Amino acid sequence: MPPGLKAVDKPNDPIMESQNKIVHGLWVGPALSPLEELCLRSFVAMGHEFHLWLYEPLGHELPKGVVARPAQDILPAESIFRYRYGNQFGHGLGSLAGFSDIFRYKLLYEKGGWWADMDITCLQPLEFDAPYVFRPHDVLPVVGNLMKCPKGSPLMEACFREAQQQVTADNRDWLLPIRILNNNISRFQLDTYIIDITNKDRWEVVEYFIHHNATFSRKWYAFHWMNEEWRGRGIDKNVVPRASALWQLLVRYRIKADGLPLPFFRVPRAWRWLKKALLPRLPYRLRRAVKSGWQAMDYLRVHHTRRVHIEAREG
Repeated sequence: MPPGLKAVDKPNDPIMESQNKIVHGLWVGPALSPLEELCLRSFVAMGHEFHLWLYEPLGHELPKGVVARPAQDILPAESIFRYRYGNQFGHGLGSLAGFSDIFRYKLLYEKGGWWADMDITCLQPLEFDAPYVFRPHDVLPVVGNLMKCPKGSPLMEACFREAQQQVTADNRDWLLPIRILNNNISRFQLDTYIIDITNKDRWEVVEYFIHHNATFSRKWYAFHWMNEEWRGRGIDKNVVPRASALWQLLVRYRIKADGLPLPFFRVPRAWRWLKKALLPRLPYRLRRAVKSGWQAMDYLRVHHTRRVHIEAREG
Protein backbone atom coordinates (compact mmCIF):
# COMPACT_ATOMS: atom_id res chain seq x y z
CA MET A 1 0.00 0.00 0.00
CA PRO A 2 1.51 3.40 -1.00
CA PRO A 3 2.64 5.89 1.70
CA GLY A 4 -0.26 7.78 3.27
CA LEU A 5 -2.81 5.09 2.43
CA LYS A 6 -2.58 3.13 5.66
CA ALA A 7 -5.96 1.83 6.75
CA VAL A 8 -6.98 2.80 10.27
CA ASP A 9 -6.47 -0.22 12.53
CA LYS A 10 -8.82 0.52 15.41
CA PRO A 11 -12.61 0.71 15.01
CA ASN A 12 -14.19 3.99 16.14
CA ASP A 13 -10.85 5.73 15.63
CA PRO A 14 -11.16 9.55 15.76
CA ILE A 15 -10.07 9.72 12.13
CA MET A 16 -13.26 7.83 11.20
CA GLU A 17 -15.23 10.50 13.04
CA SER A 18 -13.69 13.28 10.94
CA GLN A 19 -12.35 12.86 7.43
CA ASN A 20 -13.78 9.38 6.77
CA LYS A 21 -17.13 9.59 8.55
CA ILE A 22 -19.30 11.26 5.90
CA VAL A 23 -20.04 9.74 2.50
CA HIS A 24 -21.85 11.86 -0.10
CA GLY A 25 -24.13 10.65 -2.88
CA LEU A 26 -26.63 12.11 -5.36
CA TRP A 27 -30.05 10.85 -6.43
CA VAL A 28 -32.27 12.45 -9.06
CA GLY A 29 -35.78 11.01 -9.01
CA PRO A 30 -38.74 10.24 -6.72
CA ALA A 31 -37.82 6.70 -5.59
CA LEU A 32 -34.92 4.34 -4.93
CA SER A 33 -34.59 0.79 -6.21
CA PRO A 34 -33.27 -2.01 -3.96
CA LEU A 35 -29.78 -1.41 -5.37
CA GLU A 36 -29.70 2.23 -4.21
CA GLU A 37 -31.21 1.35 -0.84
CA LEU A 38 -28.47 -1.25 -0.47
CA CYS A 39 -25.90 1.48 -1.05
CA LEU A 40 -27.30 3.60 1.78
CA ARG A 41 -27.77 0.79 4.29
CA SER A 42 -24.37 -0.77 3.64
CA PHE A 43 -22.46 2.45 4.29
CA VAL A 44 -24.43 3.15 7.46
CA ALA A 45 -23.86 -0.42 8.66
CA MET A 46 -20.11 0.09 8.24
CA GLY A 47 -20.14 3.14 10.52
CA HIS A 48 -20.47 5.92 7.98
CA GLU A 49 -22.98 8.76 7.86
CA PHE A 50 -24.45 8.99 4.36
CA HIS A 51 -25.46 12.42 3.07
CA LEU A 52 -27.90 11.90 0.20
CA TRP A 53 -28.28 15.00 -1.95
CA LEU A 54 -31.77 15.29 -3.47
CA TYR A 55 -33.58 17.64 -5.83
CA GLU A 56 -37.01 16.36 -4.81
CA PRO A 57 -38.44 14.48 -1.81
CA LEU A 58 -38.47 10.71 -1.97
CA GLY A 59 -41.72 8.79 -1.70
CA HIS A 60 -40.46 6.80 1.29
CA GLU A 61 -38.44 7.28 4.45
CA LEU A 62 -34.67 7.11 4.38
CA PRO A 63 -32.84 4.55 6.53
CA LYS A 64 -31.56 5.68 9.91
CA GLY A 65 -28.11 7.22 9.54
CA VAL A 66 -28.88 8.75 6.14
CA VAL A 67 -29.17 12.54 6.01
CA ALA A 68 -31.20 14.16 3.22
CA ARG A 69 -29.48 17.29 1.89
CA PRO A 70 -30.81 19.86 -0.65
CA ALA A 71 -28.89 19.38 -3.89
CA GLN A 72 -29.79 22.94 -4.93
CA ASP A 73 -27.18 24.10 -2.42
CA ILE A 74 -24.53 22.67 -4.76
CA LEU A 75 -26.01 23.22 -8.24
CA PRO A 76 -29.44 24.58 -9.24
CA ALA A 77 -32.04 22.16 -10.61
CA GLU A 78 -31.93 24.05 -13.92
CA SER A 79 -28.41 22.74 -14.49
CA ILE A 80 -29.51 19.07 -14.57
CA PHE A 81 -29.07 17.43 -17.97
CA ARG A 82 -29.18 13.96 -19.52
CA TYR A 83 -27.07 12.80 -22.43
CA ARG A 84 -28.93 13.19 -25.73
CA TYR A 85 -26.87 10.54 -27.53
CA GLY A 86 -25.30 7.17 -26.93
CA ASN A 87 -21.56 6.73 -26.62
CA GLN A 88 -18.66 4.58 -27.82
CA PHE A 89 -19.62 1.78 -25.41
CA GLY A 90 -23.19 1.41 -26.67
CA HIS A 91 -24.95 3.03 -23.70
CA GLY A 92 -25.31 6.51 -22.19
CA LEU A 93 -28.46 7.74 -23.97
CA GLY A 94 -30.56 9.53 -21.33
CA SER A 95 -27.90 9.11 -18.65
CA LEU A 96 -27.30 11.65 -15.87
CA ALA A 97 -23.65 10.58 -15.59
CA GLY A 98 -22.18 13.78 -17.01
CA PHE A 99 -24.18 15.99 -14.68
CA SER A 100 -23.37 13.71 -11.76
CA ASP A 101 -19.65 14.09 -12.44
CA ILE A 102 -19.90 17.89 -12.45
CA PHE A 103 -21.98 17.78 -9.26
CA ARG A 104 -19.51 15.58 -7.35
CA TYR A 105 -16.51 17.73 -8.29
CA LYS A 106 -18.19 20.85 -6.93
CA LEU A 107 -19.55 19.09 -3.85
CA LEU A 108 -16.20 17.61 -2.88
CA TYR A 109 -14.52 20.97 -3.39
CA GLU A 110 -17.02 22.66 -1.05
CA LYS A 111 -17.58 19.85 1.49
CA GLY A 112 -14.77 17.31 1.23
CA GLY A 113 -15.04 13.69 2.36
CA TRP A 114 -16.01 10.55 0.46
CA TRP A 115 -18.12 10.36 -2.68
CA ALA A 116 -19.96 7.17 -3.67
CA ASP A 117 -22.21 6.52 -6.64
CA MET A 118 -25.51 4.91 -5.70
CA ASP A 119 -24.54 1.60 -7.32
CA ILE A 120 -21.72 1.13 -4.80
CA THR A 121 -22.11 -1.30 -1.89
CA CYS A 122 -19.82 -0.82 1.12
CA LEU A 123 -18.23 -4.08 2.29
CA GLN A 124 -15.74 -2.69 4.85
CA PRO A 125 -15.40 0.68 6.62
CA LEU A 126 -13.54 3.21 4.46
CA GLU A 127 -11.02 4.15 7.12
CA PHE A 128 -7.93 5.64 5.45
CA ASP A 129 -5.70 8.32 6.92
CA ALA A 130 -4.74 9.73 3.49
CA PRO A 131 -6.32 13.03 2.34
CA TYR A 132 -7.09 11.48 -1.07
CA VAL A 133 -8.17 7.99 -2.11
CA PHE A 134 -8.93 6.97 -5.72
CA ARG A 135 -9.85 3.59 -7.17
CA PRO A 136 -8.35 2.24 -10.42
CA HIS A 137 -10.27 1.66 -13.65
CA ASP A 138 -9.93 -0.88 -16.46
CA VAL A 139 -9.59 1.76 -19.20
CA LEU A 140 -8.19 4.82 -17.43
CA PRO A 141 -5.96 4.93 -14.33
CA VAL A 142 -8.83 6.22 -12.12
CA VAL A 143 -12.63 6.32 -12.08
CA GLY A 144 -14.53 8.74 -9.84
CA ASN A 145 -17.48 6.67 -8.61
CA LEU A 146 -15.79 6.11 -5.24
CA MET A 147 -13.19 8.61 -4.05
CA LYS A 148 -12.07 10.78 -1.17
CA CYS A 149 -10.87 14.40 -1.35
CA PRO A 150 -10.28 17.14 1.23
CA LYS A 151 -12.40 20.28 1.37
CA GLY A 152 -11.05 23.10 -0.82
CA SER A 153 -9.01 20.71 -2.95
CA PRO A 154 -7.36 22.40 -5.98
CA LEU A 155 -7.93 19.08 -7.76
CA MET A 156 -11.71 19.25 -7.40
CA GLU A 157 -11.78 22.95 -8.23
CA ALA A 158 -9.94 22.30 -11.51
CA CYS A 159 -12.12 19.28 -12.34
CA PHE A 160 -15.32 21.22 -11.71
CA ARG A 161 -14.32 24.20 -13.86
CA GLU A 162 -13.17 22.04 -16.77
CA ALA A 163 -16.12 19.63 -16.63
CA GLN A 164 -18.64 22.47 -16.41
CA GLN A 165 -17.22 23.93 -19.63
CA GLN A 166 -16.69 20.72 -21.60
CA VAL A 167 -19.33 18.20 -20.46
CA THR A 168 -22.79 18.97 -21.85
CA ALA A 169 -25.92 17.08 -22.90
CA ASP A 170 -24.41 16.73 -26.40
CA ASN A 171 -21.29 14.93 -25.17
CA ARG A 172 -20.76 11.56 -26.88
CA ASP A 173 -17.51 10.68 -25.11
CA TRP A 174 -18.43 8.67 -22.00
CA LEU A 175 -14.90 8.96 -20.63
CA LEU A 176 -14.57 12.75 -21.01
CA PRO A 177 -15.45 13.76 -17.40
CA ILE A 178 -13.38 10.85 -16.07
CA ARG A 179 -10.46 11.84 -18.30
CA ILE A 180 -10.65 15.35 -16.83
CA LEU A 181 -10.30 13.79 -13.37
CA ASN A 182 -7.34 11.65 -14.46
CA ASN A 183 -5.53 14.52 -16.17
CA ASN A 184 -5.77 16.66 -13.05
CA ILE A 185 -4.71 13.84 -10.74
CA SER A 186 -1.52 13.62 -12.81
CA ARG A 187 -1.18 17.40 -12.95
CA PHE A 188 -1.30 17.71 -9.15
CA GLN A 189 0.89 14.60 -8.72
CA LEU A 190 -1.67 12.62 -6.74
CA ASP A 191 -1.11 9.27 -8.48
CA THR A 192 0.27 7.73 -5.27
CA TYR A 193 -3.25 7.83 -3.80
CA ILE A 194 -4.62 5.28 -6.28
CA ILE A 195 -5.43 2.05 -4.43
CA ASP A 196 -7.24 -1.11 -5.48
CA ILE A 197 -10.20 -1.25 -3.08
CA THR A 198 -13.05 -2.60 -5.25
CA ASN A 199 -13.92 -5.17 -7.88
CA LYS A 200 -12.93 -4.55 -11.47
CA ASP A 201 -15.37 -2.63 -13.68
CA ARG A 202 -16.06 -5.62 -15.91
CA TRP A 203 -19.62 -6.71 -16.57
CA GLU A 204 -18.84 -10.45 -16.58
CA VAL A 205 -17.52 -10.11 -13.01
CA VAL A 206 -20.50 -8.06 -11.83
CA GLU A 207 -22.97 -10.35 -13.59
CA TYR A 208 -21.41 -13.34 -11.82
CA PHE A 209 -22.26 -11.85 -8.41
CA ILE A 210 -25.78 -10.99 -9.61
CA HIS A 211 -26.51 -14.55 -10.71
CA HIS A 212 -24.36 -16.76 -8.46
CA ASN A 213 -23.84 -17.49 -4.80
CA ALA A 214 -20.32 -16.02 -4.82
CA THR A 215 -18.01 -14.75 -2.08
CA PHE A 216 -16.70 -11.18 -2.14
CA SER A 217 -12.93 -10.81 -2.00
CA ARG A 218 -11.56 -9.76 1.38
CA LYS A 219 -9.45 -7.17 -0.43
CA TRP A 220 -12.55 -5.25 -1.50
CA TYR A 221 -13.78 -2.36 0.61
CA ALA A 222 -16.71 -1.85 -1.76
CA PHE A 223 -18.43 -3.40 -4.78
CA HIS A 224 -19.45 -1.49 -7.91
CA TRP A 225 -22.59 -2.92 -9.56
CA MET A 226 -22.22 -0.91 -12.83
CA ASN A 227 -25.71 0.61 -12.93
CA GLU A 228 -25.26 1.94 -16.49
CA GLU A 229 -24.94 -1.64 -17.76
CA TRP A 230 -28.21 -2.54 -16.03
CA ARG A 231 -29.89 0.47 -17.61
CA GLY A 232 -28.43 -0.13 -21.06
CA ARG A 233 -29.37 -3.82 -21.01
CA GLY A 234 -32.89 -3.16 -19.71
CA ILE A 235 -32.34 -5.17 -16.51
CA ASP A 236 -34.94 -4.60 -13.79
CA LYS A 237 -33.16 -3.64 -10.55
CA ASN A 238 -36.23 -4.72 -8.56
CA VAL A 239 -35.79 -8.37 -9.58
CA VAL A 240 -32.81 -10.35 -8.25
CA PRO A 241 -31.96 -14.08 -8.52
CA ARG A 242 -32.58 -15.78 -5.17
CA ALA A 243 -29.58 -17.01 -3.15
CA SER A 244 -27.17 -15.00 -5.32
CA ALA A 245 -24.52 -12.79 -3.70
CA LEU A 246 -26.64 -9.71 -4.40
CA TRP A 247 -29.78 -11.35 -3.03
CA GLN A 248 -28.00 -12.28 0.19
CA LEU A 249 -26.92 -8.67 0.68
CA LEU A 250 -30.53 -7.54 0.24
CA VAL A 251 -31.67 -10.12 2.79
CA ARG A 252 -28.95 -9.07 5.26
CA TYR A 253 -30.11 -5.45 5.14
CA ARG A 254 -33.84 -6.36 5.01
CA ILE A 255 -34.42 -4.82 1.61
CA LYS A 256 -37.43 -6.07 -0.34
CA ALA A 257 -37.00 -7.26 -3.93
CA ASP A 258 -38.67 -9.78 -6.22
CA GLY A 259 -36.74 -13.04 -6.38
CA LEU A 260 -35.96 -15.30 -9.33
CA PRO A 261 -34.49 -18.82 -9.27
CA LEU A 262 -30.75 -18.92 -9.92
CA PRO A 263 -29.97 -19.49 -13.63
CA PHE A 264 -27.27 -21.97 -12.58
CA PHE A 265 -29.97 -24.39 -11.44
CA ARG A 266 -32.64 -23.48 -13.97
CA VAL A 267 -30.64 -23.87 -17.19
CA PRO A 268 -29.23 -27.41 -16.64
CA ARG A 269 -32.69 -28.64 -15.61
CA ALA A 270 -34.16 -27.27 -18.86
CA TRP A 271 -31.38 -28.90 -20.87
CA ARG A 272 -31.93 -32.26 -19.20
CA TRP A 273 -35.62 -32.10 -20.11
CA LEU A 274 -34.79 -31.26 -23.73
CA LYS A 275 -32.32 -34.13 -23.96
CA LYS A 276 -34.88 -36.57 -22.58
CA ALA A 277 -37.84 -35.36 -24.65
CA LEU A 278 -36.21 -34.29 -27.90
CA LEU A 279 -33.17 -36.44 -28.60
CA PRO A 280 -34.97 -39.81 -29.02
CA ARG A 281 -37.10 -38.31 -31.80
CA LEU A 282 -34.13 -37.18 -33.91
CA PRO A 283 -32.36 -39.20 -36.64
CA TYR A 284 -29.15 -40.88 -35.46
CA ARG A 285 -26.66 -38.57 -37.19
CA LEU A 286 -28.52 -35.44 -36.17
CA ARG A 287 -28.76 -36.79 -32.64
CA ARG A 288 -24.96 -37.28 -32.56
CA ALA A 289 -24.41 -33.72 -33.80
CA VAL A 290 -26.79 -32.23 -31.24
CA LYS A 291 -25.12 -34.20 -28.43
CA SER A 292 -21.69 -32.95 -29.51
CA GLY A 293 -22.97 -29.38 -29.60
CA TRP A 294 -24.51 -29.67 -26.15
CA GLN A 295 -21.31 -31.13 -24.73
CA ALA A 296 -19.31 -28.26 -26.19
CA MET A 297 -21.74 -25.70 -24.75
CA ASP A 298 -21.61 -27.41 -21.35
CA TYR A 299 -17.82 -27.27 -21.38
CA LEU A 300 -17.73 -23.60 -22.37
CA ARG A 301 -20.35 -22.66 -19.76
CA VAL A 302 -18.52 -24.43 -16.92
CA HIS A 303 -15.11 -23.15 -18.07
CA HIS A 304 -16.42 -19.57 -18.30
CA THR A 305 -18.07 -19.80 -14.86
CA ARG A 306 -14.86 -21.07 -13.26
CA ARG A 307 -12.72 -18.42 -14.98
CA VAL A 308 -14.98 -15.54 -13.93
CA HIS A 309 -15.19 -16.94 -10.39
CA ILE A 310 -11.39 -17.06 -10.11
CA GLU A 311 -11.02 -13.53 -11.52
CA ALA A 312 -13.72 -12.22 -9.20
CA ARG A 313 -12.10 -13.76 -6.12
CA GLU A 314 -8.65 -12.44 -7.10
CA GLY A 315 -10.05 -8.94 -7.60
